Amino acid sequence: MKPKTRTKATLLACWLLATQAQAQAQRMPAPTPAEAAAAARVGAEQDQQLQQQRDTQQREAMINAPSVRSTREPPSDWPTLPDERPCFRIDAFAFENLAASLTTASNEDSDMLSPRSSG
Repeated sequence: MKPKTRTKATLLACWLLATQAQAQAQRMPAPTPAEAAAAARVGAEQDQQLQQQRDTQQREAMINAPSVRSTREPPSDWPTLPDERPCFRIDAFAFENLAASLTTASNEDSDMLSPRSSG
């Protein structure tokens, strides 16, 4: 074959393939709304199944995971305190501002004695 003839044959083959593909595309009808809805439903069901499988796998992984807890024993009820005594004897207390101290003390006492309303 001559180069010009080969080029013409190639162009003719390409044209035939293009027209055949176009004709085949025109023969395939567009999906009806019911078919599109059914396809969407199937896709949604598959997505839901995949999500459920993932959730199940995660749940099983958490259940089967090793338990990591502290092996330290809890502290006893009360610690043993040393027997302490002051180094010097306290005979009296002296207040520098007696009036303020009494006012503060009386306010604290009245706060403790007043009934509290539950809200």
